[in-house]
Amino acid sequence: MDEPGIGLSTVVSLINTLQREGIAHSEILASAGLTPQILADQDARVPLRQYLRLWDFAIRRTGDAALGLKSGTRKDVSDMGIVGHVVYNSENLAQGLEQYIRLFDVVNDAVCLSLRSDDKNCALSFVHKYPEYYCIPDIERSLVLALYRTRKWVGQALPLESVHFSHKAPAYESVYRRTFGCPVFFNQDECKLVFASQYLQLQSPHTNPYIRRAALQYANGLLERIRNLSLAEQVKACLYRDNAIADVTVDRVASRLNMSKQTLYRKLKVEGLFFQRLVETVRFDKARQMLSQSGLSTSEIALLLGFSELSAFSRAFKRWSGMSPKRYREQLSA
Repeated sequence: MDEPGIGLSTVVSLINTLQREGIAHSEILASAGLTPQILADQDARVPLRQYLRLWDFAIRRTGDAALGLKSGTRKDVSDMGIVGHVVYNSENLAQGLEQYIRLFDVVNDAVCLSLRSDDKNCALSFVHKYPEYYCIPDIERSLVLALYRTRKWVGQALPLESVHFSHKAPAYESVYRRTFGCPVFFNQDECKLVFASQYLQLQSPHTNPYIRRAALQYANGLLERIRNLSLAEQVKACLYRDNAIADVTVDRVASRLNMSKQTLYRKLKVEGLFFQRLVETVRFDKARQMLSQSGLSTSEIALLLGFSELSAFSRAFKRWSGMSPKRYREQLSA
């Protein structure tokens, strides 16, 4: 798969944040190897590694480790991207989130979104496909932005039940509490916002169906160009979105791709791949992410990934990486 990319509107938003801090535009671009020509193309995509370099520069240059949290609380939507316009002009929050999840590759194709709900609560999860691209200030900004723009859209406070992050609690943990106004948990197996299911029916007084139709058509075109994926990548995308990978079946994935199990097997065979091998690839990615970013024990990770015993997980991880889970964690902290 090509290197993950990020939509230009997200990059421009961070650049604007740094300019408000008094940092010269030329210095900002140079820090990440960006050019004015890239910024002139509204449909351009920036390699994620350059965007992360920009975040590294932003934290160093401003000296503000909590910049990700603070930048997401802005009420100005002038630099909102095309996906944001689709969401803002949806009929209700449920429809807006459905489009947000479906179109999120336009924003960042290294992250999958999913929404799980029951009679009481909903959880909007941000799942990183590649542990090496996990960026604390960016995931902070993403969750804060999702909350604050939703509040602006519905015109209500929209209180949260809880917020969860995969990384360890930082020194500025108190800023999280003030920003989200609810319990915040760290060292979790995924990043998510949890809120009452009743809010899914909230409507915005500002919805414009004509703007929504035009924005949706444009966003769908961008998504089609970005998602020129092989069937294998489509299967992996389904697996990344499924939190309970231990319970994933080929029937469920085939259904999501609108094909029969037999057709899925046959088409994967043409690409020289097998379904179970793709499951193992995603398991390895999720294992690396949990080992590197969460405080979960190896036994807890093993259960989440569908292993009945820690020894089975340890053998599998050693087969995937050449080292034990314990050694992998020790190497990360060395």
